[in-house]
Amino acid sequence: MSRLDNARRATSAAWYPQFARVVWHATAPLRHALHRTQGVEWWCPTQIAPYSPDDPRGTTASATCAECVSEHGEILCLTCRRFDDHRDSVADPDGWAFRVAECLMLDRFRRMRVEVGALARTDSRGVVGRIYGACATDWERHLARLILAYVGFHGPVPADIWPYRRWLAEKAEVTGETQHGPSRLAALHDDILLVLAVMRARSGHVSVEGERMSWYEAYVERPLGRRRRIDTVSLEQGPSTGDGRLTIDPPDPGLVRDYTDRLIGDCAALVADGATVGGALRQVLPELLGGKGFQVIGNRALMERLTRYVRAQLPESDARASR
Repeated sequence: MSRLDNARRATSAAWYPQFARVVWHATAPLRHALHRTQGVEWWCPTQIAPYSPDDPRGTTASATCAECVSEHGEILCLTCRRFDDHRDSVADPDGWAFRVAECLMLDRFRRMRVEVGALARTDSRGVVGRIYGACATDWERHLARLILAYVGFHGPVPADIWPYRRWLAEKAEVTGETQHGPSRLAALHDDILLVLAVMRARSGHVSVEGERMSWYEAYVERPLGRRRRIDTVSLEQGPSTGDGRLTIDPPDPGLVRDYTDRLIGDCAALVADGATVGGALRQVLPELLGGKGFQVIGNRALMERLTRYVRAQLPESDARASR
């Protein structure tokens, strides 16, 4: 090995601990996605970067972070290797390392999407460009992009398939219009069906692993079908407070939060329009939980706990008016 090679290795080793911390923070979205894939945690619990100055031996990572540490190590090594080739022109090493790690992370995300059969990219080219062009409004084009990104997302699929709450916020931002009440979910559902119909009509056919099928089946239906489904959504009594709380099997803290936010938000909108909390629950629960919602409505003790729980989350004036 030449002196120059030895010097490069020494330089890389000197920056390794500092870059370990930078790369750990840059790859946070990837690490969170890996945990969602496992279905146990919604985020990576390890706060201290392995092999950084705060953890030089890499021993403080959570036991559930083995895949995180592995991906971090691979991206860190690639980042240091690229720094060897560009260090003379880098004015801000930390900023440079962060940007390189982000690019490598995006490459990894694309590989993960391909692994489940989804498109690696959702930008406007080829069939995807044709689909975007067939959409009549900016919101429909944006929704088509959201759908194509979502089917390749790593994480469990909620009971009602689509992330309605997040997409309602996206719709309000794109259109500048804010809808209230449960009817907004029906309108969004109609939007989704319309965009899916455009995808089926404008995408044609492809050959995947020797099998000829529609583009829509290959890159929308199949990837979505490979994602883990949430089996049940129910409401249980809290262990210490006695308040009702939503629970999901398999457990997923992120989806518990999503369902709870939707429950409170939709009930609050109905109460603001004059409904009682009980009446709002009888309307919202079937929309949120399907057949399980009717089971909850038929359980008087559970409904009483749930009514108290929802009323406690409402603004004081609405809570008084809904009694």
